[in-house]
Amino acid sequence: LKPHSGHPVFTVQWSRNCRYLLTSGGDHRARLWDMRTGKELMVYSGATTSTDCSFMTATFVGNEQ
Repeated sequence: LKPHSGHPVFTVQWSRNCRYLLTSGGDHRARLWDMRTGKELMVYSGATTSTDCSFMTATFVGNEQ
């Protein structure tokens, strides 16, 4: 996995089947990873200032086991 542009990772959330990982970091972005391939699937951005990026819950939909 590539780091959050050299910034610390604040939180991680695994999907129920442990295939996907959602992370948030000091770069003000959340990233979705496929743990089978190690590839980044999506980047969620929008914060412009330092914020608490912790997740209360994450919901994964689709072919979830």
